[in-house]
Amino acid sequence: MPGMEPVFPESQPVQWRLCANLAHIIGYDFDVPDNYTPKNSKNLCGSKIRNAREEHVPAITQDQLAGKLAVLGLVLDRTAIAKIELGQRCVYDYELGAFACALDVEISSLVQPNRTRRK
Repeated sequence: MPGMEPVFPESQPVQWRLCANLAHIIGYDFDVPDNYTPKNSKNLCGSKIRNAREEHVPAITQDQLAGKLAVLGLVLDRTAIAKIELGQRCVYDYELGAFACALDVEISSLVQPNRTRRK
């Protein structure tokens, strides 16, 4: 069918290909995180958490983020945060909410794919 070319190669997981193709049809393009492959990532929000932490004004370290999370009642050490940011650890929904609060961002900004509107 014209205009419905696959956006991602077969090496990407089915979920990504389906989402990408649907997004392509409705006029959005989005990027798969650079380090994402089915074998090496346990989350989709780790790189967004890292970016939010680094873009925070002033930028905060993983240790400082761990402290902010502890104040909110979530105990994660620097190592756990590093694993999350690298996609080596799953993130629970209640942890995602704490990350959003500690980083002063919307939860949706940590889970939405990178999208750009096609012209």
